[in-house]
Amino acid sequence: TDQPTRFLAGAFVDLAVYDHAVADGNTADSRKITGTLPDQIDRTLTYLQTSPYLAVVSEKDGLGRSDKPAYSAYALQEAIVNALVHRDYELDGSQVIVTLFPDRIEIKNPGGLHNTLTPENLYAGCQPIRRNQHLAGFLRDFRSPWSKRSYMEARGEGFLTMIRESERLSGQRPTFRSEGQAITLTIFSASPLNV
Repeated sequence: TDQPTRFLAGAFVDLAVYDHAVADGNTADSRKITGTLPDQIDRTLTYLQTSPYLAVVSEKDGLGRSDKPAYSAYALQEAIVNALVHRDYELDGSQVIVTLFPDRIEIKNPGGLHNTLTPENLYAGCQPIRRNQHLAGFLRDFRSPWSKRSYMEARGEGFLTMIRESERLSGQRPTFRSEGQAITLTIFSASPLNV
């Protein structure tokens, strides 16, 4: 269906933008991103790649100014796809929340880590345990307009690539927290020293 919220009230992305460091309800912009799963991924990534609120890192030399990406397109794709595919759709009253701050992006998805998975297991590159196997399989057939790769490879390699790509740009390893019935991934903006 092209309107999954008709059947699952929280099947959307709640996007909020703050021009300051704390989520206090005073947003600079906000969006409710609905539609099919591929549409939600594409529209969220498009916003994160083109938002006027996105931090820009620039270098200037004798040839002029050169803007560098604040975030790896691959890392953002992996983070958004993982949040939508691995969330717990059975939790009522919850949705994926993407929050853009001047120095970071936080992605919260409903549901704790599935089965016996821990953050330490993820950072160690363990075998993936998928909560929604059908969604993971479904997204293997969709190619991203950003990375030209399949949205899902379903081998567990994407998480570690996301970590490496993000750390290369920002100099900081993304943080991954499991808090009650939610998971929060924080990816830090590029540092001028690392671009």
